[in-house]
Amino acid sequence: VNSPPVLDFVTISPLTPVFGDELTCNLGQTTDADGNTSFTFDYQWYVNDVLVSETETLVDHFVGGDEVDCRVTPSDGKSNGGIVVDSVTIDHSAPSVSNASLTPATPNAGDDIYCNYTFTDVDGADDNSTVTWRVNNVPAGQGNPLKGNIQKGD
Repeated sequence: VNSPPVLDFVTISPLTPVFGDELTCNLGQTTDADGNTSFTFDYQWYVNDVLVSETETLVDHFVGGDEVDCRVTPSDGKSNGGIVVDSVTIDHSAPSVSNASLTPATPNAGDDIYCNYTFTDVDGADDNSTVTWRVNNVPAGQGNPLKGNIQKGD
């Protein structure tokens, strides 16, 4: 009778992953009561309890807030050992703002001025950005638009 191999643990790296990271399922030590030293491993990656991959590494199947499990089953070619699992929660990535511009581009005194920008969040979060205005390097308020707070020469 063949004894199944025993994998003592698995760990997912990096420990605090974000969207875009490559996750790796690292193996602990595998032993076998029969003295076998040659093992194979079956990998299964689950994201929010859905199987998404059967490879040693995982990329592009998760965003911030997702729960990711790596499940590994060792085999000695005759028997499969028990499934060993590690889990991580994907950290949220910082959003970004790009392509900022003001309209009108050449405002007149008293005009409302709008700050236009492109908001990107790989985790799919809503835009909760705050527009903070400075006129001549002096705080001039928050919100969009800046309501008629400029004078000629500002």
